[in-house]
Amino acid sequence: ETGRMVGARHGAGSNHRDLYLVHFHVRPSGDKPRLVLLDLHRAQTRDRLPHRWRVKDLAGLLASASARRRPSRPDLARFARAYAAADLTVRDDAALWRAVEDRAAQDLERLRTLESRSG
Repeated sequence: ETGRMVGARHGAGSNHRDLYLVHFHVRPSGDKPRLVLLDLHRAQTRDRLPHRWRVKDLAGLLASASARRRPSRPDLARFARAYAAADLTVRDDAALWRAVEDRAAQDLERLRTLESRSG
């Protein structure tokens, strides 16, 4: 559901700018819980989402998910399939996913450095 939601936003030309796992919340809603994205006050919208903003959002989400335990390859593949199904402009875009993984590694290293200094 997270991949579908982010893919739909990106496909519509919108990026979050602070896309981290903590900004997703599950709300009870009858038999099927509902996923809600919070903190949209810094979101940007344009006709077509530039590559760098797509990478920034996706890398922030991956880095925040990896802070405790890196998602498995099957989990990442499921996310990528749901993301691409909602945003057909990225189907089979290996360069995008390489850039996301590289940026997420940098973000995670920066986060761990900050944590080690504070504590």
